[in-house]
Amino acid sequence: MITLQDLITRAKEVRDERQTARNTATRVGQLLHDIILFFNDLISGFTEKINEVSRLNDLKQDKHDNNLETSDKTVVGAINDLNGRVNSVVANLEEGWNTVLLNRLYPVSWVFLGKPFCFTQAGFPVDFKIRNYANQIVGSSHAFDIYVDTPCRLHASTTPYGYITAEADHLILCYYYEGQDGIDLDTVTDISTPNWPLSSHTLGYGHIGNGTHSDTGLHAINDGNDLIAVFGGDNTSGGDGTTRYYESVYFNVKKMRELLPNQNIEITLYGTWWSQRLRGQIHIDVATYVGDNPVISVANKTILLSGVEKTFETQSETDCNVTATTHDTAGYKTAYTPCYRVILTQNNEIKIVQLS
Repeated sequence: MITLQDLITRAKEVRDERQTARNTATRVGQLLHDIILFFNDLISGFTEKINEVSRLNDLKQDKHDNNLETSDKTVVGAINDLNGRVNSVVANLEEGWNTVLLNRLYPVSWVFLGKPFCFTQAGFPVDFKIRNYANQIVGSSHAFDIYVDTPCRLHASTTPYGYITAEADHLILCYYYEGQDGIDLDTVTDISTPNWPLSSHTLGYGHIGNGTHSDTGLHAINDGNDLIAVFGGDNTSGGDGTTRYYESVYFNVKKMRELLPNQNIEITLYGTWWSQRLRGQIHIDVATYVGDNPVISVANKTILLSGVEKTFETQSETDCNVTATTHDTAGYKTAYTPCYRVILTQNNEIKIVQLS
C-alpha cells in the first residue's frame, strides 16, 4: 500500500538529490505515477463515504420531523406472503406518524423491495418520511414509522435482508431449538463456496472435519497449523417444553479471508431431526469478535470465546422449519433442510439469508 509518508520521503529525496544523473526519468516518473494512484484511491474512498452518508441521510429525519406530533396509530399491513420472500404491504395511513406492522419477523433485517408509494383517495401521490427503518420490532412483528401530511393508502413490498457491518475476525453461528420442536437435531455447517481451497469444508454430526482443536479436542477444520473452524458437538436432547438446546460452530473469519481474498465466502446451514420431529422449528444466533488470540471453550454444546472483543450479536427473529427427518448424513445437501446461508462478503460484511 502506498502511503502519504512514503510519497513525501521520496519527493524530498528527488528534490534534494545532488548526485548527477540520479533523478532519472524512471525514478521521477514512478514517483508521479504513485502520487496519481494515491490520490485516485483517496478520491475513491471519499466518494464511497459521501455515497454512504447520502444513503443514510435519505432515511434519517431531521429534528423537526422527528418531533412532529404522531397520530399514535399502529397499522397492521395487509400481507400477501409469497413463499416467505416477498410481502405486499397495504395500509391506510392517517395524518402524522404511523407505525406500520409487517405482521411477521424477518431474520436479522429486511428491506423494501422497490420504492413504497402512498396515494390519496382521489389517486394523488403523497410525500412521506420513514424512520426506525428495518430494526424496529413491535410485539412479534417487524415495523417501521412513516409520516404523511394527509391521509393516504400505502403500497409497499418487503423482503428479507441482513448485513452485519461490524468488524469480524471471528464468527460463532449457534443453532438452537426448544424441546417442543423435537429431539436430537443434527446439523451440517458447510463452507459451500465452490472454490474453497481446502478438501475439508463441513462440520456436524457425521462430518468431523480434518482434525481437532488442540485445547478442547473438538472436531475442527485446520489449514496446517491454522485453525479455520470448530464444531461444538452434537446435541441429542429435546422433547420437553420450552427448554433450549444448542449446537454451534466457530469460524476464523480472518484466516478464511486470507485463503480466499477479495471473494465472497458462503456458509450454508442444514438441519434434520434424527430421533423425533415435533414442532420442527430452529433459530440461529450470530456473534462476531475481533482480536488475535481467542481462547475457545465449550459449555452445553455452545462455543464460547474469551480474550477477544465481541463486536456484534443478534438472534434470528424467524424460525427455520426443519422438515427433514433423514439419517442420510452423506447426502445432506438434498436430504437435509437448508436453513440459512451466511455470506462473508468481499466488502468485509456478513450477510445472512434465510433459505427455509
